[in-house]
Amino acid sequence: MSPTMSSISDSLENIHLSSKIYDRESSIEKEVADSKTKEEKTQWKSIYIGGLLAFSSNVQFSIYFATIWPFLQVLDPHVTEEFFGFVIGSYSISNIIFSPIFGWWSNRIKCIKIPLYIGISCQLIGNFLYFTLDKLPCWQKEFMLISRLITGVGWSCVSLLRSYAATASTNKDRSRAVSIISGGLAFGITIGPSLNLLFVNLGYPGFRIIRNIYFNIYNMPSFLAVIANACSLLAVKFAFKEKYVGIHNSETGDKGNSNSNLPKYDKVAVSIAFISRFVQMFIVSNLSTISPIITMMMFNFTKKQTVTAIAYAQGFLGFSAFVVYFLFIFIDIGKYGKFRRNIMIGFGFLIIFHLIVYPYSLIYKNSPKVSQYNSSTLTNISSSTELTGCDISKFDWCDNLPIINPYLYFITYSLCIGIAFPVVNAAMNTLFSRMLGSRRQGTMQGWLQTCGGVGTLTAPIISAFMYQNFGPKIIFIYQIVLGCIVILLWVIYHHRMVPLKVNNNDEKMNVQKQ
Repeated sequence: MSPTMSSISDSLENIHLSSKIYDRESSIEKEVADSKTKEEKTQWKSIYIGGLLAFSSNVQFSIYFATIWPFLQVLDPHVTEEFFGFVIGSYSISNIIFSPIFGWWSNRIKCIKIPLYIGISCQLIGNFLYFTLDKLPCWQKEFMLISRLITGVGWSCVSLLRSYAATASTNKDRSRAVSIISGGLAFGITIGPSLNLLFVNLGYPGFRIIRNIYFNIYNMPSFLAVIANACSLLAVKFAFKEKYVGIHNSETGDKGNSNSNLPKYDKVAVSIAFISRFVQMFIVSNLSTISPIITMMMFNFTKKQTVTAIAYAQGFLGFSAFVVYFLFIFIDIGKYGKFRRNIMIGFGFLIIFHLIVYPYSLIYKNSPKVSQYNSSTLTNISSSTELTGCDISKFDWCDNLPIINPYLYFITYSLCIGIAFPVVNAAMNTLFSRMLGSRRQGTMQGWLQTCGGVGTLTAPIISAFMYQNFGPKIIFIYQIVLGCIVILLWVIYHHRMVPLKVNNNDEKMNVQKQ
């Protein structure tokens, strides 16, 4: 063969070989790209399960709101409003302590399932203790406080679910994913009290099961909660698959704490988010605390009527919240959202509620005043005694307090809080996760929940004191002031309440399966 022909043949072989190598490289690149696309899909199944777990946890927080005060009066007819405030607040003491601990722990072990097991188990133990309260021979109201403390430890783990939604979803799905968890939390806290309608007809002491064990209006919520806890443990074990797609590649190193490629988050913006969550939960917890007291004092409702009225109001509130979350989850309006604007609108609705139901002296000048009684002159007070109206032996402010129309109070409550709570939750949780960026968020989400826990702790204690000494008017006033302060902060720092800005070169994400 001539040199020329040999050269041509070698060239053709080289071209063919290069073509094969190029095709192989292209095939490998395509497989890697397809694999990456497949891996970086949002983990919807686990996020929906997380939403159900969040719903279950917050139902157990709120289902007791309507019944704790009447139940305390059954356990101890001489119980005070201050002790009631401590019982409500005790739930949040555990939350304040353990939320950041659970968050730090989950970041440390790069897993949320084990903390979830611990948290849900604490909920189960606390709820079972609550179920046995009226069977205890002594210290019944004190054990109620202990049961709420233990259950509060379990509630601390819900911050892990928010963190998981933020880091198990792609950036474009972040709003919807966080809204699913936020929706479960908000829908649970709003719909919980309405579930008492299922048990109202049981009354007290209720329906006998065996020997001295009864199902009644006060212990059935805890029995239902125990069943929910057992189902939650099974769901975490068999259905919840922990997988992440929203963690920056610098977060998945061996040490798990490298943030060198991520810019620092804005501490001022994060602090304002903390303050906003505190005020939000402070106001909502306040309303949950004083509503049963106001209902019996101002509207002269009996214990059963109080539970029923609040349950119906919470049911309509839950429906309002459901509509809002339906739009966020299934229509995904969050991707069009102006999160800062929505948060201010939500707090605006909280203020509007208080402005509408405030008992203005001029407007209600000719309206009937609250009925009064003197408990110091009453004898033979027992657990079955129905004391309604304003106790002049305890309160100096009973005179000239006008009666608000109960329909106005409960309808306004259902509409305004039913819109405000889910709007603020969905917008703030989504924006907060974006403020932090694509890093593990367990600790920071834990601190966010701690701020909410401080609100739910201090609200009933402060409100009980203010109610005891000054009546409901002052409570409405300082809640209006708090709402206005939050809106003012968001207006002043509007330009800083934005997602974390990351260079395009740093947007590579790494999948980590636990």
